Amino acid sequence: LVTMVAALSGLPSHADVDIDLLAKHGIEPTSDSIRAYLKQFTPTAEQRKAIEKLVAQLGDDDFNTREAASAALAALPVVPREHLNKAVQSTDAEVKWRAEKLLERDDQPQRRLLLAVLNSIDRHAAKGLVAELKGAIPYLTTSSLRGAARRAIVTTATPDDRALLTAMLKDDNATVRVMGVAALSASLGKDAIAEGKPRLNDDREHVQLAAARALGDVGDRACIDTFIRLLDSKVFEIEWEAEQSLRFVSGRKEPWQLEKEPADDAERKRLKVEAWKTWADGDGRTAKLNFPIQISGEIVLFNGQDLAGWQAVHNGQRVRGDDE
Repeated sequence: LVTMVAALSGLPSHADVDIDLLAKHGIEPTSDSIRAYLKQFTPTAEQRKAIEKLVAQLGDDDFNTREAASAALAALPVVPREHLNKAVQSTDAEVKWRAEKLLERDDQPQRRLLLAVLNSIDRHAAKGLVAELKGAIPYLTTSSLRGAARRAIVTTATPDDRALLTAMLKDDNATVRVMGVAALSASLGKDAIAEGKPRLNDDREHVQLAAARALGDVGDRACIDTFIRLLDSKVFEIEWEAEQSLRFVSGRKEPWQLEKEPADDAERKRLKVEAWKTWADGDGRTAKLNFPIQISGEIVLFNGQDLAGWQAVHNGQRVRGDDE
């Protein structure tokens, strides 16, 4: 055991691994170098035309042309997901099939490099990269990437980004709205409340949650009602983060004392929501609250029994977030 611990202590840190990976690809942990890399995710008008031409050629009558187009798309430094996702909806079976095959290719090296870049932005406090990060959002295909991107955009945003971040709150892409509300609050503080509050009623729950967290971070009590409403979410991550946020803000582990065990999990949930509402309408109006909210939004600390119990409540099938 001592030998194992000693060996493990000699492993490189995540930061060292990231730095080595960036160096391998000629990327330095500076705003200018990272910006140059991220611009790959936002093709120019000329590049977009070239990609669109290649995608159209996936359905060409000539087999060699189709093969060459597939090879050219596969060789691009960044998989053009936006174009290929549209191609998957094509009524041309050949275009659909080839687009699907390209999207199914192992993009782990690309994802790992992007994660290292996002971590580097946060670690080195690189500023002025909001626009470039926005372009990379369609490529945040895992929860790890989305979490790293959220931290990165919060770190890189400045008050000068207000116009862009405010526009992001109205974007059709819900993940863009999440990033926008988090970064706006971090960069502007209480001055962001007016822009952020409407997102408490967004049509996507994870945007509502992000807005509530952002308002909580600047000490706005309006977040409490949203957290309580999200306790009814069928998405485990959202329900969990809403409850943890309420516990932190209120300083209370539970808002009630049960006289007897609830009949089932549905009853327990109903009683929990009612109890939090009672607290919010009573003691919560004048209670000293804890801001900013300090919990992790990444669901990683559950034992098998906890998760199995939750899955049983939802018919044995875990409900993923609506941005997954």
